[in-house]
Amino acid sequence: MKVLSGLGFNWPHPNLVTLYGWCLYGSQKILVYEYIGGGSLEELVTDTKRMAWKRRLEVAIDVARALVYLHHECYPSIVHRDVKASNVLLDKDGKAKVTDFGLARIVNVGDSHVSTIVAGTVGYVAPEYGQTWQATTKGDVYSFGVLVMELATARRAVDGGEECLVEWTRRVMMMSSGRQGLDQYVPVLLKGCGVVEGAKEMSELLQVGVKCTHDAPQARPNMKEVLAMLIRIYNPTGDSNGGHIV
Repeated sequence: MKVLSGLGFNWPHPNLVTLYGWCLYGSQKILVYEYIGGGSLEELVTDTKRMAWKRRLEVAIDVARALVYLHHECYPSIVHRDVKASNVLLDKDGKAKVTDFGLARIVNVGDSHVSTIVAGTVGYVAPEYGQTWQATTKGDVYSFGVLVMELATARRAVDGGEECLVEWTRRVMMMSSGRQGLDQYVPVLLKGCGVVEGAKEMSELLQVGVKCTHDAPQARPNMKEVLAMLIRIYNPTGDSNGGHIV
């Protein structure tokens, strides 16, 4: 609650939904959050007209910044455990904010994980959860990788009876390595998914998603490394004076 309300900090984090207060009345527990009027990412992720490629990268960067804060700047670290499109809200200016900390857990200082029951959402849950029952920051990285794949392809993590997005992406990457090459084949395929403008950038974003969803947790980057990758895609010249990235 301190993290979400900003208590003990100079300000609430701009990419976390701010908690204004709470109420306990009998068995009723109510949390009061700031109002975010732009809807959830889940409602927009498949809409390539309302969510152009640059906006998609900005959302990925916003969510990455929120996770960097939770994993690397909070003491002790916090694992969200339910990073997904419906838990990312957009304000009137298009800034993304992470919400729903009902499954979040604190990782005690000196520990690498917290033991807990398997929780999360199908399509986003890291494969090791079911084997170890251990929540780690690398589990959040996996979920973020799935979210990044959704942003890059305008497809959902799990869409009806179709193969899950992680498996689809891995298949695409395997096909591209033996054909025209990643930089040529994947952008063409993304255009077939409706991602026309910025297909090159979305291809690079998709590759970030693949790194984040590696089956081995230790092979995944941490969120600081992920954020650096995203900023390089958004701003390859390194100019810090322009646009969304400051």
